[in-house]
Amino acid sequence: MNSRIILTRDNIGPKMCIRECLRIKNCNGINFHKDILKCELLSDSNLKSQLVSTPGYSYSDISDWKMEADSCWPNNPCQEKTRCIPSKSNDHVCLMYVLSKETFLESISSPGFPDRYEHNLDTTWTIEVGTASLQNLETFLENISSPGFPDRYEHNLDTTWTIEVGIGISVALRFTYFDLEFSYDFVKVYECGVNADTLLGSFTGQELPPEVRSTGNCIRIIMKTDNGINNIGFSANVYKITS
Repeated sequence: MNSRIILTRDNIGPKMCIRECLRIKNCNGINFHKDILKCELLSDSNLKSQLVSTPGYSYSDISDWKMEADSCWPNNPCQEKTRCIPSKSNDHVCLMYVLSKETFLESISSPGFPDRYEHNLDTTWTIEVGTASLQNLETFLENISSPGFPDRYEHNLDTTWTIEVGIGISVALRFTYFDLEFSYDFVKVYECGVNADTLLGSFTGQELPPEVRSTGNCIRIIMKTDNGINNIGFSANVYKITS
């Protein structure tokens, strides 16, 4: 079956999982694991069949699901590989995302499934994949965004976020949306901890910044705005990198 996992979401319920799928133009199915509250958003070209990548997941085709109409649904204005977020002012922003690195291999089942299996079975499945290096293993930590996002930020902000991980692990910051008043409002990223106050990047305007990665195990993000124009702000995903 031609299906792929677009994104995964942890610690959300089934209704939120469906809502997340409805916000992405090419998402048309979900896997949901109720015991661990894990949601897999799927792009599935064969909605007549189920994709269950791991035991414990339940599959749902979302074509018949609906939610209250807003600026993102049912007419999603965003492009593929973006997620539509409605604002209180009936506007929206389109957040970029990276496809999940999880790869579905195959589904296995007992002989004859879904019919009853036979007596005296002794069946073996062997699944072998290539050896993967644990270097540069990425783990999503959290999303951070400007106060009020996706609505416009306030004047005269001076807001700080500090992200610290374990010794020997670095932090990566990937912006998914960026819209600040050029040359007057800034987001600056610094090292903290051992390499405190080392500037890793200073960003303004509407160009999406490149990835920022720490050399140590801690970064500090500072957003400052003036009393002039207030734009939409920013959104960024934070990852820990095990090297």
